[in-house]
Amino acid sequence: MKILSIANQKGGVGKTTTAVHLAHWFAMEGYRVLLVDFDAQGHACLSLGMQKSDGLFRLMVNDYAIPEVAVEARPNLHLIQSDKTTNRIKYFMSDQTMREFMIANKLSEAEDMYDLV
Repeated sequence: MKILSIANQKGGVGKTTTAVHLAHWFAMEGYRVLLVDFDAQGHACLSLGMQKSDGLFRLMVNDYAIPEVAVEARPNLHLIQSDKTTNRIKYFMSDQTMREFMIANKLSEAEDMYDLV
């Protein structure tokens, strides 16, 4: 499994658009893809025609497993949805290093389920 991260602190530079297009393209090429929406605005969800949801919050704070929160957005493309509750993750996990460790740990659970995250 490969993990690809698209990040920039500046808004409006095309992070979500790039992530959604890449995820969709890889899925169309036959790769099993998991797209994780880390943005509280949930625009990756909206871009794929999905409802916003607290999937990322449930994954990180309530200790759900990836199959319990990932929804099929397209063939070969699963999405962990985000909404305004995503901002609350930092209150439950105030240490950024701990958040990053937890995210890496959770994504490692997807090793056999996806080719690309």
